[in-house]
Amino acid sequence: MFFGFNDQDLGFKLNTINDLPDIKNVKWYHSVKTKNKLWGRFGKKLDFFYIDFPDIGLTTFEPRTKSLNFFNTKNWPTFQVQSFFKHHLAPLLLSLSGEIILHCGAVEIDQKAYLFIGDQGVGKSTLSLQLLNLRQKVLGDDAFRVSKSEFKYSLFSGTGTLRVNKDLPQHLIENFTISNSYFNKLIINLDTFSQNKAIEIASLFFIKNYQEFKISKACKIEVFPYLLANSFRLDTQNQQLLKLELKALNDLLSHLPCYFLYWPQDFSKLKQNTERFLDYINSFLLDNN
Repeated sequence: MFFGFNDQDLGFKLNTINDLPDIKNVKWYHSVKTKNKLWGRFGKKLDFFYIDFPDIGLTTFEPRTKSLNFFNTKNWPTFQVQSFFKHHLAPLLLSLSGEIILHCGAVEIDQKAYLFIGDQGVGKSTLSLQLLNLRQKVLGDDAFRVSKSEFKYSLFSGTGTLRVNKDLPQHLIENFTISNSYFNKLIINLDTFSQNKAIEIASLFFIKNYQEFKISKACKIEVFPYLLANSFRLDTQNQQLLKLELKALNDLLSHLPCYFLYWPQDFSKLKQNTERFLDYINSFLLDNN
């Protein structure tokens, strides 16, 4: 199971090619950047989508046949290519069929999921690690599918892993088994992970780096840009698909309470701040019981 789907039902075919890709006449229409770093760019030529992650490699996708060609010019081993498909490519491809895939972390408490959403490097993986050290049921720190049934929103996990930086303090990772590396990061498999289990979403927390820890109620208009920026999207030129996505995200915010989580990047207070985050969730549970 993967994002709640059987692998066979998804039907994607991944091929590895060692030749150099031809990117002539590709129309690049969208990119993901932080400061001076280009994380990825997306384009199209004829019927093929082009997905380029400069640190990893370029992939083409043909929707009719669901065929992917990964140009392995950096000679990555097979397990890295397969991990790349699960962590990066699959969420983007699922967005083409109208699925809402969020870039976020999540923890399950009292059979409800609490999502923490934020850009690259804001602290999702660090918070997830500390939650694990506090024996909480962390569901992941990267990609989740959101599904709606009537007025309830449910969460499906994707990879069931944490992808953490190698330079984190040793005490944060010493209690966990590192399965392997994922390019420039480490992979931690989650024992509590269930790929086919739908978990009802209770609330959304949007992480903003700040000097001091605090949590404040947020309105839909404030957080919509954060949610949109952290949704996996491949075809940003398809206006019909974009309208469906905007409506789905707007409905999600209309039905769930939202908060800003002001998060200091201070390892000396990480445990204390994570406990305060849990206290806030527990008070939320008391108020709604």
